[in-house]
Amino acid sequence: MKIILKDFGYFLGTNEDTFKIKQNDKLLKEIPFENVHEIVIGTRNAVSVDALAWASLYRIGVVITLHNGKPLAVLHSIKDMANVKTRLNQFRAYESRKGLEIAKKVLIQKLKNENNLLKHYNLKSYEQNRKLPSLEEIRNVHGEKITQALRLKLHVIEENFSKYYYAQMFPLLPKWLRILKRVGRNAVEPYNNLLNLSYEVLEWKILKSCLKSKLELYLGFLHSVQYGKPSLVLDLIEPFRPYIIHFLMHYSKTLTSKDFQKHYIIKDHYPRYFLKHKTAWNLIETINKQLFEAYLPMQRNRKHGKQMSFETFIDEYVSSIAGHLNANKPIKREFPSYSMFSFKNYELCL
Repeated sequence: MKIILKDFGYFLGTNEDTFKIKQNDKLLKEIPFENVHEIVIGTRNAVSVDALAWASLYRIGVVITLHNGKPLAVLHSIKDMANVKTRLNQFRAYESRKGLEIAKKVLIQKLKNENNLLKHYNLKSYEQNRKLPSLEEIRNVHGEKITQALRLKLHVIEENFSKYYYAQMFPLLPKWLRILKRVGRNAVEPYNNLLNLSYEVLEWKILKSCLKSKLELYLGFLHSVQYGKPSLVLDLIEPFRPYIIHFLMHYSKTLTSKDFQKHYIIKDHYPRYFLKHKTAWNLIETINKQLFEAYLPMQRNRKHGKQMSFETFIDEYVSSIAGHLNANKPIKREFPSYSMFSFKNYELCL
């Protein structure tokens, strides 16, 4: 289970082998350490060093968020980085053909998942547009290692697909939320910022999986290596972005303009629209429950059980990348179909 402290005045401490949650010195709940797999703490709340230490010992992910639910920082055990073999092989791959092959595989899987989403909504697939390049063009990009020139070539191909993809998906949104262009940083429109926040939640899931698999977060293949840019995390997010779009197609129908508030970054300049505090937290909780914690009828890599959560699937996908780097194991993993997710009518998760 997750411990989520989103409102004002909560305190997370410990009592022997349990986490205890208090508000105004009143004990609300005690939860055994082994029953918790993630802790989310918003600013305006407090946590003891004991609680953080036990979370680290039990390998419980800790996310620090801003008051509006935006992920800000993570805490993980020092032991998570104890195995350097995977990171060494990752550095070697960056200077070899393997890095380019990983970049191409990640991009091809993203485009396949986008194409499947277009088909899911009975829209025109990539194959129906003869002006688009084929996936074979990506496979035919060759080089002894990943270079900036090859990376740019892949991004140009990706951009052609993205324009076609978003041009079909955006009209499905409620009229008041529709946008003409996808904007990440410094977005103004409500939907772009709704999408940006959702992608940040996804980024935390990928980042956590990379730490579990002993990967170097800042050494990617498809995205350029820059100071402060978790390039590998951004690489591995790509195939999962369509699932966020799929989720928001349903979730956005429950929103109204009253769920957003104006922010003036520069006085008397144009406003930017963000979800209000309560609605932002509701989005994060709902995306966790309805998407990442959804159980899918898919067997795990080690053939355990007949189903797994989508979050476990993400872990296994990232783990397969590490396996490919370490032992050249094939990155074989069928992605779940969109029909496997059943998004219910949304209510505020209080």
